[in-house]
Formats: sequence, structure tokens, C-alpha cells
Amino acid sequence: MRSFIFNFLDQLSNVKWDTKYYINVIFKAEFRKALHNNKRFKNLHKEERCFIVGNGPSLNKLDLTKLKDEITFTVNNIMQDRDIYESVNPNYHVFIDPLYFNLNPDVSLDKTRIELLKSINYQNNKPVCFTSVEGYSAYQKYGLSNHLRLYYLYQHKTLTTGFSGEIELSKNIPSSQNVVQAAIFAAIYMGFKEIYLIGCDMTSIFLTFESNTEGEQEITKDVHAYKYSESEKKSMLISIKQHDNEFLLTEYAKTFSIYKRIQTYALKHNIQIMNSTPGGGLDVFSRVKYESLFTNF
Repeated sequence: MRSFIFNFLDQLSNVKWDTKYYINVIFKAEFRKALHNNKRFKNLHKEERCFIVGNGPSLNKLDLTKLKDEITFTVNNIMQDRDIYESVNPNYHVFIDPLYFNLNPDVSLDKTRIELLKSINYQNNKPVCFTSVEGYSAYQKYGLSNHLRLYYLYQHKTLTTGFSGEIELSKNIPSSQNVVQAAIFAAIYMGFKEIYLIGCDMTSIFLTFESNTEGEQEITKDVHAYKYSESEKKSMLISIKQHDNEFLLTEYAKTFSIYKRIQTYALKHNIQIMNSTPGGGLDVFSRVKYESLFTNF
């Protein structure tokens, strides 16, 4: 009975957000155009394989040059480590953090973040970028819309256990709890039948904090493949202080729940999603079951 009630509430939420989507399509020309542009990616890579590269520390154990002839996605701030980023040489980059929607270009810390986003482009490579449509006005303001190849996602659907419809990037797609999940949704829409996850270690829960000599909290251990910049540490601490441990752990549980539902959806649609681990090695593309995301971290 409890499961039925929650599923019913999820369905009501989906009706609400689908209705908002259609209202925006009808009355907001910029919104309509932004979402319509995504149709060019429908089955663009039908029956192909891709690699979604997270930011986990296991990346440092891999020879990423083996990805040079593969189709790859990178996410968030991996550009901070140029060796990793340029070794992957991504075709696609995904960033959906709401933090970027309210930056002030006149503030030094925010300006650094904007410049980091601009560095997604390098040499002759200009990856296609997927981000949230809620950031549309901000990216116009920062000049990123002219600098990057931006495409926008509207993510407000609940991916229920029984969801079997198509994931359409030109419409309301399932919400993601982290950026890797958003990348998976994009890859599914593009028609990939094999999706390998690399560096998706789920280590953010293991952030280590200590108090310095002045009693202020500091992050003392990196849980990404790259070292945090001082600006990133500050923004992480601000975000964490806004919520208690109960909230953070509840949100983390949602992350795993969505991964499980993605797995169910993928199996229904004959899509293989695999976690390629350092132990297996990229050279043999070890096919570790998707469940490893829930046990090996």
C-alpha cells in the first residue's frame, strides 16, 4: 500500500511538471527553441558505445589515452586537471550544478568559475555541452552561450520504477541526483547501446573535514581525481553548512535509488550500462555488472 501511494504521488508530480513544460513551450519562445534544438541528437549514435567519465580518484589508475578513438562524456569540473581532461578529449561535457546560475562576474571567485567553464573548449576541441535550461539566462549574461556549444535540459520528471516511456531530451526528462545520471540520460537518447562508466566511484560521501587552528572547518582530503582549488573548497563548505547530515545522507540515498531505476529502465530497453573498473582495465573493457556501483566504492 505504501509503495502504491508513493508511486501515485510520483505520477501526480510528473503530470504537474509535464504541464509546466507544455506551458513553457507555448508561452516562452527561448525555452521552446532551446529544447527543440536537442532533437538533432536523437539516435545520433544508434547502436554505438560511449564512455562517461566521472571525477572519481580511480581515474588516476587508468590509461585514459586508450579512449582516444572512443566517444566520451566528461562532467562538471574535470577541466581543473588538464592532463586528465585532454587525455579523454571529450565529445560531450555535462554540467548541471545550480551554483553556476547565480554567479557574479564582478566577484573574483565567481569569475574564476566562469573562466573554468570557458576552458571546456581547448585547442580545436569544442565539446557539445549539456546543462540545465534553468541556467539559460545566466549563461547569456556570462557570455558562455556565445563561447560554448550549449544545449539545454529540462529535468523534472520522476523516474518511477515502472517508467518505460522514451527519454526525450526535447521534452521533460527524468531528474538526476548527480551529473553522471544526466549524462546517462543524454547517452540513452542518442541511441548508445553500450554505456561504460569510468571514475564513477561515488566517493563524495567520504569528504574529510578537520578544524584548523582558528577553529574553522577545512576539507583535508580530496575525493576526486583532481585536487580541489581553494575556490572549490570554499563553495563546497558553504553548501555543506547549509544542510545537516540527515539531509545530506537522505539526498545521497536518492542517488542510489535513481541509479537502480536507471538500471531497470536500461534492461527493459536492451541497453547495457557497465562500470569499467581499474581492476578490469580499459584494454579488455571488463564488463563488471552495473550493481558494482552499489557495492564497490
